[in-house]
Amino acid sequence: MKIIGHKILAISLSVTLSVFANLVQTEGRAVYVAAGLGIDGITVGYSTKNSVTSRYGDNYALIEHNQYSYEIRYRDTGMSFWYRYEDPEQRIFSIGLRPESRAFTGRGIIVGRSSLQDVFNAYGKAESYTTTAEETWFFEYQGIKFHIEHKSSDKRVVPEKLLKRRIIQIEIVAMEF
Repeated sequence: MKIIGHKILAISLSVTLSVFANLVQTEGRAVYVAAGLGIDGITVGYSTKNSVTSRYGDNYALIEHNQYSYEIRYRDTGMSFWYRYEDPEQRIFSIGLRPESRAFTGRGIIVGRSSLQDVFNAYGKAESYTTTAEETWFFEYQGIKFHIEHKSSDKRVVPEKLLKRRIIQIEIVAMEF
């Protein structure tokens, strides 16, 4: 009886792993987000523009943001890396991950799928902020920010009214101690 049970378990495990492997192959590679640290060998505060382009290639758009920073934007992979305009070493200070990246956190938040309610459940409630161009609302935690859509009808933020909005970007920033 034990042998039959072990065979069934082995077959079930084999089928499960096979299905998972096919899912990963067909959907591309997901990106694990380490809050305050980075992704896939790129570390905020340490890695440079050259580190990024060596790892991800030269198929990117370089966007200047008001003589404050440059953004290295990889449209196809949904990843962006920022370095400051006046930094001669071009160190990455922020990493942005959009839904195309399939980024996820250790607490189960998936960009493009999870809602603000999911973030509050996993990380606790946080103050809301908006970008200077009012493009997104974001909620900041130690080493990580979660962005949701900013709508023109959002005159004043009431977090309870935003809970169903999907996370459209996860941003990794250096941890402050």
